[in-house]
Amino acid sequence: MDIWYELLRIIANAKVIGIIASVVLITGLGYVLTSRHVFSARFADELSQLVLVIAVPALAFNSFMQPLAAGTLKQGVVLVVWGIVLYAVLLVISPFAYWWVSSANQREILGIITTFGSTTVFGIPIVGALAGAHGVVYASLFNIAYRDSTLYLCLHSNV
Repeated sequence: MDIWYELLRIIANAKVIGIIASVVLITGLGYVLTSRHVFSARFADELSQLVLVIAVPALAFNSFMQPLAAGTLKQGVVLVVWGIVLYAVLLVISPFAYWWVSSANQREILGIITTFGSTTVFGIPIVGALAGAHGVVYASLFNIAYRDSTLYLCLHSNV
């Protein structure tokens, strides 16, 4: 299998392009509206909280609403364990990727951002477009550690 051919095939997939374009356009619209002060700062904060506490968990729940066989469940347990291990390792080593940033606090924040990328918004829809319902279930099982950690950070953050 030629990796470059596969990458080009994925990038050229109309469903993948649509998913990425919609997220980028919505994010860009949010940036423009925020920078022009169309909405108050309080509204933006409340909207962000709504998205993080309601919408993201709803997307996560929806991604598990796929047919599930016993074999899938057994493989899924392995994926959950791998997800927990890999996210824990990434949390420890990611700040070192930003060795050139002088502030230790900023390195930690960048490490967290690197570890907990937007897999629910970008990754799972792309996996669904490429691998179908089984791919979505596997991606969702792998991301259980990510979702639990993200929800905990959102609910217990003073930011």
